[in-house]
Amino acid sequence: MACQHTYSDKISYLLMQIARLHRTNAGKLLGRIDIHPGQEFILMQLWKEDGLMPSQLANRLGVQPPTVTKMLQRMEVTGLIERRSYAEDSRVSHVYLTEQGRATRNDVEAVWNQIEECIIRDLSVEEHVILRRLLIQIKSNLATFEP
Repeated sequence: MACQHTYSDKISYLLMQIARLHRTNAGKLLGRIDIHPGQEFILMQLWKEDGLMPSQLANRLGVQPPTVTKMLQRMEVTGLIERRSYAEDSRVSHVYLTEQGRATRNDVEAVWNQIEECIIRDLSVEEHVILRRLLIQIKSNLATFEP
């Protein structure tokens, strides 16, 4: 009798489940510090380089500009960022962290560290290194995939 595979046997299915669990748990932890899921990625980019344009953020995050616009609107209302335009070209805005946005860094990093600890909790150092290498390869494979 031939072995019948189901969707649940596929690595893609497992990756999707892992991504969902990661997002759910990250969302709960981020919610405790009043950050909506996804906003931490904008904050991370601005911690590296404050004053980016929304289009630069969209490009770096691999999302559509309207997605970033919506996120920035919410972050501006909650006081995490501010947008500034300059006299040279008032159509172009740059995104800057507020003091509150800068102050969230330790809390966001603590959330990500907590999730990271959960992920690798029962892995040996060798397994952790191998898993990281395999995930990097999978990411590369998917990034170069052209359906």
